[in-house]
Amino acid sequence: PARNYRGRSPEGRKEARRLSILQAAISVFGDVGYRAATVQAICDAASLTKRYFYESYKDSSELLEECFRASVGELIEELSAYAAEHGAMDSRNRTRAVLTRFFESLRDDPRQSRLFLLDAEGISPGVTNAMHDAERAMADLLVPAELFAPDDTRATLFRLGAMAGIARISSLWIAGNCTLPLQDVVESGLGLFGSVLPRPSLT
Repeated sequence: PARNYRGRSPEGRKEARRLSILQAAISVFGDVGYRAATVQAICDAASLTKRYFYESYKDSSELLEECFRASVGELIEELSAYAAEHGAMDSRNRTRAVLTRFFESLRDDPRQSRLFLLDAEGISPGVTNAMHDAERAMADLLVPAELFAPDDTRATLFRLGAMAGIARISSLWIAGNCTLPLQDVVESGLGLFGSVLPRPSLT
């Protein structure tokens, strides 16, 4: 039977190596881009051999998918907490506040933003699915489902289409080194949700 080593089971050590590779990959991918990164460079950054890379991942595209999901998951958690802090706002201003924080996060971490918005496109079906899952999660956060009827399929499609548009705006903004004013980018994104967000009262 396998023995514990320094208090860790074999499964625990394997999971620790997987996390080390994941963290190293996020750094290496961010530094040089996915297409220029090598498995060896990631292993060197993690201080592990290739044997341990292939213990956890089939190839670098599978690793990129997990990097994407991990990083986006952290961002969604941060934005969810931020949205909860602004829960007293009306829905339109709440969405504006969350969009502002979203674009600020992209601007403040340009390495990961370039990787996931520019480099990840078309890498593999798994990465594409991760991108679509991220868009759905962001749509749910920006325009909660309770704002419209459960059977309102048109509103659902508008919402997902708006989020795809925001992803495109984000890509163009990052590719242009975020030179366009943040407020203009936020208002452009907010305008895409015009069909599902209530209009502000004129009274």
